[in-house]
Amino acid sequence: MKHAVRYGALVMAVVSMATLASCSSKITDEQLAKLRDLRQKEQTLTQQIRAKKDEQSRLQNEVNARRAELDKCAKDKAFVQSKLAQWPDVWPDWKDTLSAPPPAPTGSRPRR
Repeated sequence: MKHAVRYGALVMAVVSMATLASCSSKITDEQLAKLRDLRQKEQTLTQQIRAKKDEQSRLQNEVNARRAELDKCAKDKAFVQSKLAQWPDVWPDWKDTLSAPPPAPTGSRPRR
């Protein structure tokens, strides 16, 4: 019986060593290649995300500039329409000095 227990313990030791040896933490070449491929894809996607964010920021600035230009045009249009509504007396505080006849010259020059 002692031999059977020793033999059983020896078999158990061999099986447990084989099990532990097969579960190593070493990475295989296939796993390493897959990991490199995934890291490369991650870098590519990160660069694409950064480029799209830069493009989005540039486009947002352009949209804001166009909106500011549109607001200025709307203000100018409203100003012109308000002045057209008041036509011909657009600026009532302005005196029309050109429509009056020019003053006659005084005689410092003799007439012939």
